[in-house]
Amino acid sequence: MTTSEEPRLPASPEGAAESATAAADPRARRRDLVRLHILEQAADIVLEEGVDALSMRRVAERAEYTVGALYRYYPSVDALIADVTLQVLERLAEAFARAVEAEATGLRAVCRLIDVYRGFAVEDPHGFALLTTLVATRRFLVEDAERVGEIALAVRGAFAPLQEALDQAVSDGDLDPPPAGAGPAARPLALFAALQGALQLHKLARRAPGLVDADATALEVVVALLIGWGALPAALVFAPPNSSS
Repeated sequence: MTTSEEPRLPASPEGAAESATAAADPRARRRDLVRLHILEQAADIVLEEGVDALSMRRVAERAEYTVGALYRYYPSVDALIADVTLQVLERLAEAFARAVEAEATGLRAVCRLIDVYRGFAVEDPHGFALLTTLVATRRFLVEDAERVGEIALAVRGAFAPLQEALDQAVSDGDLDPPPAGAGPAARPLALFAALQGALQLHKLARRAPGLVDADATALEVVVALLIGWGALPAALVFAPPNSSS
């Protein structure tokens, strides 16, 4: 394994892809490329092994340079976890946005967004596990208040389509208005908590196939919530199990 104080970088794009700013400051361009390279290695570790496997030494080994060099670009595992989390939320936000582009509005969009999250739990299990760890464990993976604020904004942005779809469903008369005093995030948060909790049963399902059906449980919980909010059962149409996208 080759280790050095300066990371070896992938070839950078040339020509029109180079911005005027980057061309004017090649050191800034190099630093950005190094940080991207480090983040890719960290994200791969989380994807393949889970967040508990992430350490500065493991990332340095994957990138093939010294731990000391790594610390020049990322001061802590906290900082790496924050950026990997933002990547996961960005992927989720893009999937949510695609789901509501296909002429899905109101209650139909709510169902489609639930399908997307069902698919996310299966197709991006370590990303899903990272969000679970952020929410469910007593220890804080990210301590820095500024980075926590960035993650909170990214969460709000990612789930904004769900908030909008629920509000539209109320306007359409497909859901009852929330009770007086309920905050605007109450229903999206309730759906997220229901889905996140039930979909964690995928771990048990792998150990006891046929006994635990995480996807069916998740649907049962969210259908109960939506009917409790005034939805007609016939209006709740979801993708079949194992077909979520």
